[in-house]
Amino acid sequence: MTTAISRADLHVHTRHSARASDWLLRRFDFPASMSDPVATSRALRSAGMDFVTLTDHNTLAGCEEIADQPGCFFGEEVTAAFPEDECKVHILVWGHSAGQHHEIQTLRENIYDLQRYLASQSLTHAVAHPLQSPDEKLTALHLEKLVLLFRHFEILNGRYPALLSRAARMGFDALTPRRLAECAERTGLEPTHEEPWKK
Repeated sequence: MTTAISRADLHVHTRHSARASDWLLRRFDFPASMSDPVATSRALRSAGMDFVTLTDHNTLAGCEEIADQPGCFFGEEVTAAFPEDECKVHILVWGHSAGQHHEIQTLRENIYDLQRYLASQSLTHAVAHPLQSPDEKLTALHLEKLVLLFRHFEILNGRYPALLSRAARMGFDALTPRRLAECAERTGLEPTHEEPWKK
């Protein structure tokens, strides 16, 4: 018996991502994408995607333009911050409502509050490009905190060199209960989920 596998690209930007993450593009005030949401949706369907979502930065505007199409669901890339030092990271969220989006936007300046909310709402989410920070403040200590806070991480991202994907995968594969205990001791955080060494 064969099992059908549904396909979807879970990290896609359109012209509604007004500000790029890369410092060079930001310097010249270029957006993250110039793509039209409707045209992007068609291109994804043509590429064989069964479901379509758009993950623009902190907005559902692109998703709202294609919401009437079958198989489309809401997604966004949330810019969250560690309140202790304002280091920013990106969290991908999928399948939420407009009301939940507004709540996410009120909570995103505190990644701990945001994580608790996403978990309490059973919203599917993942840390985007975990080795790339939008403000270049990311340290090893921040990564340890992310490992304790979140179970799911984006490994494959076509925007970044394959070396980063391999490095991230190796790092997550090397996690053990002992290493997680050491992370908890260093950060003062307890894991938010069971078997946190399994990503």
